[in-house]
Amino acid sequence: MYVDRVVHAVMDPSAIRVVKCGVRFNKPAIVIYYEIIRNNRMKRRTMPLRHFTKRTGVQHFADEFRDIPRHSLFLHKLPKWQLERLLIIIQDHMSGLSLLKSLEQLNELQSIDPEQNLNKVDDTTLHAKKLVMDESYEKHLLKPGDDSYVYDKQVQFVITEDDKLETCSWDGDDDF
Repeated sequence: MYVDRVVHAVMDPSAIRVVKCGVRFNKPAIVIYYEIIRNNRMKRRTMPLRHFTKRTGVQHFADEFRDIPRHSLFLHKLPKWQLERLLIIIQDHMSGLSLLKSLEQLNELQSIDPEQNLNKVDDTTLHAKKLVMDESYEKHLLKPGDDSYVYDKQVQFVITEDDKLETCSWDGDDDF
């Protein structure tokens, strides 16, 4: 196919940039719009979801789908949580759930509430929350070579009367 020849000629992962992604419900598929950076051309890639049902394990399917050689160049540009989100939307549609209801449930699932006790949630919810936290961590991570990276940064914290620390019996300096 012509599309495959173009993709193989552009095998360098830094040569493309994913612009947007979506789903197709009729004959389920993931649709990605990407830009070939060297010539600023926009392309669309439709990746059919063969053997994907409303009972398929989304996490496992996403891992396998990302490793398909034809699609890996594009899917590794997407965060894993985003691919899983697209697959869940398709699964919800297969189960008869409306798009708005599915998006509402996903937004609730992928929002992080600091007061929520993650020890008491089911494995699927915990996995979704961890993916969102990992993505946020990676986005804010400073690495050597970044402009705002400072080696051995030391910060002096000022403790006010309102922030007074409580001491604990195990937190003594006697051991040192």
